[in-house]
Amino acid sequence: MILIRLPTPNWILKVNHILEKEKIPHQIIPTPKELDPSCNLSILIDEIVLEQTIQLLETNEVPVDDLLRVSNEI
Repeated sequence: MILIRLPTPNWILKVNHILEKEKIPHQIIPTPKELDPSCNLSILIDEIVLEQTIQLLETNEVPVDDLLRVSNEI
């Protein structure tokens, strides 16, 4: 699984809309405390859709804080 960290909740909502429109499976989840102690959200995707997601983020000029590989247990 890949965790996508974005700078603001507004970006989370925008990316959520982009991924829904393209029918890319994803989840909005709380960012794990080990990665960010504040109460932020992140987007979780499967590695299978990583390349497609990266292309969409670049095309839509989304400022990504981090793309992190995480265990499936999140």
